[in-house]
Amino acid sequence: MKLFKKVAVILAGCMLIGALAGCNNKTDNPENQQISSTTQTTAGPTTEAATTEPPTTTAPAPEFSLDKKEVLMIPGGAVAKLSLINTMEDATGDVTWSSSDKTVALVQDGVVTSVGVGSAEITVKCGNYSDAAVITVKATEGLITNDTFFVDVDGKPIFSQGGGIFQFGDTYYWYGVKYAEAVRYEKNPIVSSSSRSNQTTFMTVTCYSSKDLINWKFENDVVTTKTPGLSMVGWFGRLGVMYNEKNNNYVLCSQIWCVKNAAPYEDVDGMVFLTCDTPTGDFKLAAFQDRNEGAMSQVKNGRTGDQTVFVDDDGKAYLICSNAEGRNNTYVCEFNEDYTQVEKVTRVFSGKGLEGNCMFKYNNRYYICSSLLHGWNSSPAYVLMSETDDILGKYTLLKDTMENSAESYCHVSQTGFFYTIHGSKQDTVLFCGDRWSGFAGNGMGFNVWVPLSFTEDGIPIFNDISQFTLNAETGEWQVGSNNNYVTNPSFEADRIELKDPRGWGVEDSVKGNANANVKNTSMYCGRFAWQQKASSDYTAKICQTVKNLPDGKYTLKAWVKSSGGQNAANMYIKDYGGEEINVSIEEEISDWTQITVCENLEIKGGSCEIGFFSDAKAEQWIMMDDVTLIRSEE
Repeated sequence: MKLFKKVAVILAGCMLIGALAGCNNKTDNPENQQISSTTQTTAGPTTEAATTEPPTTTAPAPEFSLDKKEVLMIPGGAVAKLSLINTMEDATGDVTWSSSDKTVALVQDGVVTSVGVGSAEITVKCGNYSDAAVITVKATEGLITNDTFFVDVDGKPIFSQGGGIFQFGDTYYWYGVKYAEAVRYEKNPIVSSSSRSNQTTFMTVTCYSSKDLINWKFENDVVTTKTPGLSMVGWFGRLGVMYNEKNNNYVLCSQIWCVKNAAPYEDVDGMVFLTCDTPTGDFKLAAFQDRNEGAMSQVKNGRTGDQTVFVDDDGKAYLICSNAEGRNNTYVCEFNEDYTQVEKVTRVFSGKGLEGNCMFKYNNRYYICSSLLHGWNSSPAYVLMSETDDILGKYTLLKDTMENSAESYCHVSQTGFFYTIHGSKQDTVLFCGDRWSGFAGNGMGFNVWVPLSFTEDGIPIFNDISQFTLNAETGEWQVGSNNNYVTNPSFEADRIELKDPRGWGVEDSVKGNANANVKNTSMYCGRFAWQQKASSDYTAKICQTVKNLPDGKYTLKAWVKSSGGQNAANMYIKDYGGEEINVSIEEEISDWTQITVCENLEIKGGSCEIGFFSDAKAEQWIMMDDVTLIRSEE
């Protein structure tokens, strides 16, 4: 990720000057439709005629331009305002605003909101006139922002799923798979969200390097479809890389299904091992381990369900996995001395079907975390915790899911892998979730990283945050300045249509039939938005108590639509230390429009309630998406 460069954030404080009287101000919303409002400005300067030898006066040249040509912003919801300078008398008609890349920045009536790292051109047009400004979104030092597509130091998207981070020497290496579906999704997530793919087209195993876990440099496609010995790969993923001291080489282990020989078309349905003398070189085939081969016969159904590689503090590597077809057993497996076969299997759990199995170590205890069998969709995290310091010893499944993980289904991801930072001041465990959006269509980005916290008893806590800063040397982290404190703000955590979303509370007067998520209606990226609507007259409410808020000033926004005509329809905030504030959405809003409930509102006491309320006739409705509560900069 290109997340470690300091940048200045240029935010203009002026409001729109607007266009000539008679010009309508319109914006390309995320659906490429127009949202209109009207603004006015005066015509250019004039001079009176003189009776004798009038003095020579030079009027300012007419212009149609933006007040800024370049703006720097940080990702994750920063706001900048562009003002139009218009003294062109013939510039009449609609004023429209558009963004060339809505994964980088959105614009409405000149108000620009950052999304992810990259560059976008904001264009304003009126009649035959137009002007543009370049918006560059960069991260500040040590900043990690979720709900975006991570990029490398060259600004190119990082494609790395189902892999892991491993430290060799003083360098971190991040390995994962690049799938064709992910490449297609990253190019156009707005369209692709509603057209999910069940294909898993393997392209390469990518390798990125970093000195700080923030700036990632692309090194190589270490395995490709042209790697000798791999033919007609149907599935390749869930991989890890180990350093083998005996042979002084690096070993990559992955699940695979492929054709082993062109004739007689012998296929492999198990694991593949590839080796290389360097961590970034071209890995070469070393061995297969097929279903039921060797020690894999000790695994139920003879093959792993999901798997990851864990390297202990002493450098010894293990395979953490579940069994195929049901995944109701969890195993810790030991490799042979070359790390090219599994030769010993220890079952540490039997019961609930769990996938995405991965391990971390904290304070000499081992933890195996997994997801429910939700396919490519997100899930809460389940935790097996070792009772001793023995990795092969007894494990206990914690009664509840990992604290805070169920409210947002791990920030719309599932367990991918963990990385433990042994810093000079503290140890920090990073949860590195996979968001399989290329297959599930569930929002922006492929990777979700958050730091874990722990109780005194060693119980892990999921920190559901969208942005944080990280110091890999000290191990310290803190919530980012543009963190969105709303849980499940885009209603993407739930993988199915339902009437009570994760992280929110609902109530209505028609037996639960007025609240529901609606598929393929998302504001600009993702599968779902929320709707209040019923076939009879109704009242309905959806609300969330936002907790763990540091005292300070906050801005609350959301994107909405409305049929109009309701007795009452509004978005509100209350219980923040002051009187309730609400914004009406009773007028018809046919296109997605961002509303602001409050700006720089002082919130005290650590929490507040936000929500939407409707008192409406049959078939009247409001829709909402992408709710943000962000702390204002001091």
